[in-house]
Amino acid sequence: MTMYQKKGSRQTILTGKGKRDIIYKIMTVLLLIFLSLCFSMIWTIKAESSSRSAALFDNSAYEQAEETYKEQVSEILAQYGCYYSGVTLTRVVSLDGEREYTASIHDARFSLMPGEELSALKQELARLKVVPQKRGAETVVIVLTGC
Repeated sequence: MTMYQKKGSRQTILTGKGKRDIIYKIMTVLLLIFLSLCFSMIWTIKAESSSRSAALFDNSAYEQAEETYKEQVSEILAQYGCYYSGVTLTRVVSLDGEREYTASIHDARFSLMPGEELSALKQELARLKVVPQKRGAETVVIVLTGC
């Protein structure tokens, strides 16, 4: 550094090395800020993923119950002569744990069934529960479609 006097005050004129030192210090501070932000984001993501994995682990019981429900629906349909029905179960889970299911069942025989037999089938399907020991509210909508 080079120094000179100017009317009673002391001023510093920065040379190449002094400028490099200041730039080095600024870059170090910026790097530290960037690293602390990265670590805080990683910490947050890790905490969220652990809570999501716990929720995913909880879903395995629901998935087993949903498969059992589809098997029960297929058994009831077989009693009505609908052996080759397509059964699709769609699930919507809200943030508070409430589950809404739509059971879409397709069979060409539905269009040939008399009205009272079809309504008896709907009533029997409506009595089934997807999750017998439900933890939250559950809604099941049954949609029967034929050709």
